[in-house]
Amino acid sequence: MWHGQDDAQNLGSIMTNAHNITSIYVSPVYRCMEAARKIEEGASLHNIKMKIDPGLLEWAATFGEVLSLEELLRAGFNISQESEPLMEATDINVRETMKDYCIRSQRTFTHCLEDHRQTAREGTMLVVAHQMTMLKIPIDSAKERIPFFLELVQLGAKLPYLGHVWLSKDGNI
Repeated sequence: MWHGQDDAQNLGSIMTNAHNITSIYVSPVYRCMEAARKIEEGASLHNIKMKIDPGLLEWAATFGEVLSLEELLRAGFNISQESEPLMEATDINVRETMKDYCIRSQRTFTHCLEDHRQTAREGTMLVVAHQMTMLKIPIDSAKERIPFFLELVQLGAKLPYLGHVWLSKDGNI
């Protein structure tokens, strides 16, 4: 087992004690799926199916191979087949600008939040995605500011492999 899997499983144990996780949204890249599975195991969330949303992919110029729903199911991931993502990976323009990426990320994050409110009605929403998507986009989208790519790279270089952020209803981070 690689070190990151231990970290993800430990994070899951910590999360389950502090938060009532009722929804899990994941980017369809294998490394995010694997981290989500380990968090799910550590938090004993086997009854919650992961919701896949390609809109959570990192900037199109940098994201790797995206696995299909069928490939993820064959790999044994606990995935909801009823969930409706905001978009499919094929809908993402591979030449998207940083502004396009930020808008996509903000729209996807909002879509996941609305889905959580409608389906779970309570509890905590867990989102497992990429550094840039999870850390910079919700913060800057609240300020209506598009970050520069260099800002994102510099921020990402300071983060541990399995960084995490808690956003509260009142906007605190």
